[in-house]
Amino acid sequence: MIVTKTKDSKENLCDTCTKCIADCDVDKGVIEYGDAVGNDNVIACDVYNLKKMFYFGCKDRIGHGMYCSSNTQADEDFRCNFTFENPWSIKIDGALCPKTTEHEGAAKISYKDGWTALSFWDRSVDYRYGSNSNFLIEGNFNFENMIKLSKIFFQEIMNRFKFEITEYNKE
Repeated sequence: MIVTKTKDSKENLCDTCTKCIADCDVDKGVIEYGDAVGNDNVIACDVYNLKKMFYFGCKDRIGHGMYCSSNTQADEDFRCNFTFENPWSIKIDGALCPKTTEHEGAAKISYKDGWTALSFWDRSVDYRYGSNSNFLIEGNFNFENMIKLSKIFFQEIMNRFKFEITEYNKE
């Protein structure tokens, strides 16, 4: 699959690819670099394989659910089971958010079994305390990269937040 961004794009396709950059088989394909991020950001690659990211939270109505970024029927069938089969199981519902505050946007990064979760308090759909949002992706990512990936995979959801999502480190 060749995915092409413009030369001045600040995105790096490697950030959303399932392949590990250290053992990527790009030498078997075509790769093109852009002009941004130190001129080393990948803007085209024919071995690119888009990662899947999951969102657990309220999407457009009250009631938490698991959603997959690719929205294929296979993923729709799988996502219901993934609510219980993700590395944190059903504990992703509030248990990964900061425990000493429920300030909206207070976020925490969690790692388990090769996955990363970005979890924060969110009352943008469900106004009750305890409402939260969680983004899960396979791999180890820091806070800044999880925000970036969440905006790439779930732009509509990220755009609805009227509050700033900030990493809460007081625990």
